[in-house]
Amino acid sequence: MSEIKVDKISPESGTAFTIGDSGDTFTVPSGATIVNSGTATGFGGGLCLQVLGTLKTDTETYSTASWAAVPDMTLAITPTKTSSRILLTISASFGMRDLGAAAKIQFDIASGGYNDLLVGDADGSRTRATWSLRAPGAGTGTHGDYTTYDKSVSYLHTPSYTEGQEITYKLYWNATSGNSIYINRLYDNSDDANYPRTCSMMTVMEID
Repeated sequence: MSEIKVDKISPESGTAFTIGDSGDTFTVPSGATIVNSGTATGFGGGLCLQVLGTLKTDTETYSTASWAAVPDMTLAITPTKTSSRILLTISASFGMRDLGAAAKIQFDIASGGYNDLLVGDADGSRTRATWSLRAPGAGTGTHGDYTTYDKSVSYLHTPSYTEGQEITYKLYWNATSGNSIYINRLYDNSDDANYPRTCSMMTVMEID
């Protein structure tokens, strides 16, 4: 087997050169590293170009029967390519009294654009939402005052955006009938080991 050792390979003319022929196999041995400081093309889709996340560990209370952004449950990403998709994952922990409540996710583009991407179809006076929560009430085997309701969603978003545009995702909630709802805590806020504090999180991945 022949071996060639050089420090740099450059094209004889122009700016491109070809390695091997169709059907050839090139092996990268174990322990070797390929470092790319430029742009890699032709490797197919599904590459993760960047990952961002946020973690909310404190609590919030909301008692208004209209949609509002959950504090600190916002995440912005600026895609590095103009044809990327965004994989969004949200996991949120809610508490409420037995009277019930609802929660939804709403998506916003910083420049305006995409609202309510992940909701059900319009149907009469029914609220369009990503999910809805209602405490089962006493006597049902589960008492909402002492329970957290954990919801999660993953959504692969194919946005339309311009180069360098920041895309912002937000979690919204709505306290139906003005009943209080909570994030990262139970309705019963007793200072006791049996009444835990929970956490919520958001993650976005840019997918080529």
